[in-house]
Amino acid sequence: MKNYENIFQAAKNNNRQAFRSSFFKLHLKDQEELYHALYPKNKEKIEGFLTPAEFSDLFKWMDTEGQKEVYEVFSRDYVAGLLPYMETDTIVKFLSILEEEQAEELLHLQEEDLRCQIKEVMTFNPETAGSIMNKSFVIATMNETVKDVAERLRASALTVEMVYYVYVLNGEGQLCGVVSLRDLMTNPDSKILTEIMVTKLVSVATTNDQELAAKMLQAYDLIAIPVLDDAGKMKGIITVDDVMDVLTEEVTEDFHEFAAISKSDSSSNAEESVWSVARVRMPWIIILVFLGMISASLISSFEDTLNQVVLLAAFIPIIMDSAGNV
Repeated sequence: MKNYENIFQAAKNNNRQAFRSSFFKLHLKDQEELYHALYPKNKEKIEGFLTPAEFSDLFKWMDTEGQKEVYEVFSRDYVAGLLPYMETDTIVKFLSILEEEQAEELLHLQEEDLRCQIKEVMTFNPETAGSIMNKSFVIATMNETVKDVAERLRASALTVEMVYYVYVLNGEGQLCGVVSLRDLMTNPDSKILTEIMVTKLVSVATTNDQELAAKMLQAYDLIAIPVLDDAGKMKGIITVDDVMDVLTEEVTEDFHEFAAISKSDSSSNAEESVWSVARVRMPWIIILVFLGMISASLISSFEDTLNQVVLLAAFIPIIMDSAGNV
């Protein structure tokens, strides 16, 4: 709480150094909570207090609603500056909540390589493995040594999301094997990757359902699973933190179906309106009204019996509730 008070005061007084000193002492979750607690005019000041690289970690932690708010509060150049520090799948998820013109504007401000990677992922149908894959991973060729790969891995560790697996490709870009970080650390520098790589591979296709990728990660106890195209060429990876979101979405969808709430026909990015929520429940409400009327008529037909045995009235709530249970 003391940190919170210091940060609020620093933001109010435009004290950049004091803000940064207290802000970076907080966990990302606490940073997010504090960000939402700031007044709108103080949120705007964060653009001058934190660099895009520093704010990107907090931005990735936010849900889509929080990210949309950031887009509305900060300048376009600042928001565009966040994207190079984010994973491809996270960028695509963020861009999907924006209008098409807004997303194109942010893409136009990116380097060509990053822009091409983002557009490639965006071409895949929603809820497929290709649509949630990450383009940031470490690759190697079959004739490289442990020393070669270890040096490259060390150099790219800060820019690559998944450093625990190195994917070995042939000359045509097809996946031939996987080497774990443990293998790199426990084998001599002179070892060739073909001697230590695992060739019994588990992978998913870009067109497979995202739920299949999540289940395979669980079943094979993997941290990441490679995504291949029809020719066996490696296109990306899906990490365990990505599938956690997928599993949450799928479970929520299953519960909706179990409750006879069909999936909305509107865009998945838009919040459901009161009317749309009421509409999917309306058939069941009408059915329950008629069941209640039937229950009431049954009770009415036994009016004389109820007059004689008053204790039977205790069963009326049970009979009425049965309609709701049905």
